[in-house]
Amino acid sequence: NQARIDAKTRDACTAAKATGAQVYTVRVVAGNANLLRNCATKADMFYDVKDAAGSGPGIEEIARQISQGRRTS
Repeated sequence: NQARIDAKTRDACTAAKATGAQVYTVRVVAGNANLLRNCATKADMFYDVKDAAGSGPGIEEIARQISQGRRTS
């Protein structure tokens, strides 16, 4: 049931962020955009992909940000 899945997702997001993890989310074509937007650590860490073929730029940006974070840590 979707409500249970959403609740588990919210719990996982909360738990991950409580550890200090940086949470990126990507909604591909369908899904609960508000849930995923709120799950991301910051608004610019949520990517809304309207077409699965267009997911590359979002994934590349996430990889770039993670790579930069590792260099500065």
